[in-house]
Amino acid sequence: MSTPVNSMSFNEIVTSQVPRLLQTEGSVQAEDAEEIGQDILHRAQWFRSIPDEDRKTLAAAFYEESFDHRPLNSSGWTKAFVTVVVRNSKLENAHSSGQISDVEIKQLTTMMAPSLEVFLSTKDEIQSNSTDAEYFYGLRRKYPRAWSALEGAHRLFVIGGGQIEYRYAASPSPTLEDFEIVDNIESQTKSKNKKLQTYVFNAIDERVDTAMYDQLVRAAEDPLIFGVTALSRFSRNSEKQFRIIEFLIAHECDILTSNMLITPKRVFVRSGALVKPVSNDPIACMFDLRGVGGVHKKKRAGWVELVTM
Repeated sequence: MSTPVNSMSFNEIVTSQVPRLLQTEGSVQAEDAEEIGQDILHRAQWFRSIPDEDRKTLAAAFYEESFDHRPLNSSGWTKAFVTVVVRNSKLENAHSSGQISDVEIKQLTTMMAPSLEVFLSTKDEIQSNSTDAEYFYGLRRKYPRAWSALEGAHRLFVIGGGQIEYRYAASPSPTLEDFEIVDNIESQTKSKNKKLQTYVFNAIDERVDTAMYDQLVRAAEDPLIFGVTALSRFSRNSEKQFRIIEFLIAHECDILTSNMLITPKRVFVRSGALVKPVSNDPIACMFDLRGVGGVHKKKRAGWVELVTM
């Protein structure tokens, strides 16, 4: 996958280079490739239309999985923004169907990082429509617990870790009825640990699989420590991801990732160097106690002990 010339704008890259590369390097049909390019451009436009602080709150859920991505000279936040705008777009449809590989996705996101950084720093000449604005700001309104927790996480990533208390306005919690279930999906087992079987399908699908739904039922009945390597394991669809986080916080559950602990009142982020999430070996990520202490260390060690008994 060749890198476009530096003089090309972000608009030109997503409307011409991206569709061409998806067809030549992958096996994406022309019409689908053009749709993916337009979706990336549309997402970039509405992402540019919101304040930088809100961008970081939305991207905080993906920061720990993207901080070491290429290009190496791009900031951690640029890489997280690329994840939100590019990786979490309709590109996932081609990925989940096998038309484009992980390697090709990495090449594509690496290529687009510099131009997206420039695009986001310029004046928004094309305003997003009201539907997009409602979608984005609707997340803050509908899921105040999740928004406040991720807002705290983004502030901790900025300062290099620690802990912070977060508060939110009183709001009804999502219920189990708010989750649409998909049955009998073709899935792949991604965990080496039999107690941690996870089943993967299209990461931007709005529905939850039966394995996730069963865990949500358990969480509603009895607060638990919900361990995932990264919040993207919940979903790359921000609406669905926020709904799950909101549900878990509302039911007094703790959410543990490779570098974060989200409790109903506080957020903790590993200090110093972050640990790279490894989807098929979460124990390795969770067992690393560097840069964690106190409640965070205790919860992490307790989760490891629970799943390795």
